[in-house]
Amino acid sequence: MRSIGTTTGAALVRIDRVEARIEDRPWPWAEEYADRIAAHWRQVVRDKPRTFNGTVTICRVREFDGPVLRLVFVPTRYAASLYYRSLGYPPEAASHVYPLAALRAADGAYLLGRMAPHTTFGGSSYFPSGSVEPRDAVDGQLDLTTTLLRELREETGLTADDVTLAPHWYAWSRGALTGLLRPVSSPLPGPELLALVNERMEGQENPEHSGFYLVHGPDELDGSVLDSTRAYAEAGLG
Repeated sequence: MRSIGTTTGAALVRIDRVEARIEDRPWPWAEEYADRIAAHWRQVVRDKPRTFNGTVTICRVREFDGPVLRLVFVPTRYAASLYYRSLGYPPEAASHVYPLAALRAADGAYLLGRMAPHTTFGGSSYFPSGSVEPRDAVDGQLDLTTTLLRELREETGLTADDVTLAPHWYAWSRGALTGLLRPVSSPLPGPELLALVNERMEGQENPEHSGFYLVHGPDELDGSVLDSTRAYAEAGLG
């Protein structure tokens, strides 16, 4: 199992296969803390009125077995996920596992998006990513490539026809938090890729991002870049 050290306090581990499924059962932690979750959510929507309490998932089983990662998700509301995050992702409750499209242009530049102020991650920068959703499953089985391509399309306008996906992933884990980064390459040089994304996202109503930009090396990673994205870009992967 290949492991790459990073400056973020967590290594990147190459994953050759992800086995994932979703089970239609409650998340006991969310039921136990329902009142606190509701109170926290009221504060969230006061501060960010556009935030939507949709159905997402939380990871109840996260098992690393050499180059294989096995995951079991259960559905939950976004409010519960946010409260879990606000507590620092307590590991006894669950794990938060999310795929990221580590998008790299033909000239080696990475494309990052900066989240819009109205979002819960406002001001943060990272690769296109998002939560696994129940709609991504087929007969209970999850292919995280489906989630990855959905988020890539929603956040950048790019489709599977515009990019090439590597067959492997890199897992960045700290505590109960795991970012699954998939190398995604574009045949376009950075400026053309950035122009294409801006063109496709032009006129989008309530966009999640305030803008996109290119990063050519570690010295261009500012304090807004989240650690999973920072680790990958610093390592020069993709």
